[in-house]
Amino acid sequence: MNMMRTVWCNRGFALPAVLLVLFGLGLLLVAGFHSARLELTAARSIAGSVHAFQGAEAGLALLEAGAWPPPEEWTGDRILLQAYVDTLWSSTDGAILVRLAVVAESLDPVGRRIGRRALERLWLRPAEGPAFPVDGTWRESIRIDP
Repeated sequence: MNMMRTVWCNRGFALPAVLLVLFGLGLLLVAGFHSARLELTAARSIAGSVHAFQGAEAGLALLEAGAWPPPEEWTGDRILLQAYVDTLWSSTDGAILVRLAVVAESLDPVGRRIGRRALERLWLRPAEGPAFPVDGTWRESIRIDP
């Protein structure tokens, strides 16, 4: 019996065991790379969304102050802003309800869109007196692209 065990060990038991261990390590390595890539994509999407929100907020502030540059679209440092001014309602006495909206898209260094935010607010311009924002009309929409 001792002779059979020795013959069986000499016939290459270590090679399949080492190959199995190497295969397992290879699977762990591939899974680690995949997990790291997913984490990087998620972090870029969140950072892009925050960058787009900050751009949309700044653009809406410019639009509300009347300081928006002449074209409706503006491209800055890895961000694209689009402004919209829509008249929703006008009364016979001259009062106007206006929707101000800014859509911001955050771009990665290559130029692909990684985050998108849209902010809007309603403003009432009465016939006499200054315009003012309508309370409770601030709205935000979020889109995060992979």
